[in-house]
Amino acid sequence: MRVNRISIIIVAFVLFHGVAFGQVTTGTISGTVQDSTGAVVPGANVVVRNVDTGLTRTVVNDEAGRYRVAQLPLGNYEVEVAHAGFQTEVRRGIQLTVGREAVVNMALSVGAVTERVEVAAEAPLVDTTSASVAYLVDDKKIRDLPLNGRNYTQLALLQPGVSGVNLERRDNTSGNGGTMSVSGSRVKSHLFLIDGQNVNDSSGGTPGSAVGTNLGVDAIREFSVITNNYSAEYGLVIGGIFNVVTQSGTNLFHGRLSSICATRS
Repeated sequence: MRVNRISIIIVAFVLFHGVAFGQVTTGTISGTVQDSTGAVVPGANVVVRNVDTGLTRTVVNDEAGRYRVAQLPLGNYEVEVAHAGFQTEVRRGIQLTVGREAVVNMALSVGAVTERVEVAAEAPLVDTTSASVAYLVDDKKIRDLPLNGRNYTQLALLQPGVSGVNLERRDNTSGNGGTMSVSGSRVKSHLFLIDGQNVNDSSGGTPGSAVGTNLGVDAIREFSVITNNYSAEYGLVIGGIFNVVTQSGTNLFHGRLSSICATRS
């Protein structure tokens, strides 16, 4: 019986450990549905749609008018709200990035449900749902900024509070990845996640191959660097959180071609 209990504990730890980290690779859309006077409208049908892939999630808001749709893949979204006696409201242009909770409040006008009001506007960029201090490196920065070696950790060094420490040193003690300090923390106190999986090297430092590089930027959609006030879901670390999300498919074919020209001098 003792062996069976130990086996169950190990399996449960592995499964729930993966689930906990998996939560940080997605985003959330939440908000409140009201009428033109500011009164809440409960029981409204809320449809959240990923414009890139066609993924659709449908919920009904609660008695306080609130709705929340979590675990959404990253991308461009639109929110559609319908309720009997009101015009259907559609909000477009919502860009969901890694770990973001976009607050999209909807105001319905009296009218037929077959009438549609479409608004193209991004959700407020200031995150009022979390106290975490984080910096996003999106796909535009990844595409446009020149890199020698196409290593995403080089872009992390451009974020406030992140500094390199002995970047050229690679040995069995320090590991092959470039060592960094976040807000003055030790170089072995960070957490590196790729699609929710811990990829720290064997010494707990920055992951890196024999030549010191990590996953190429062409395989990455975006990543965030969380420097302070992160939640307990990220585990027992006191440094920074480097949260990477890789590219995923859409309804369109796409690719990328890049070249590097460097002189010997």
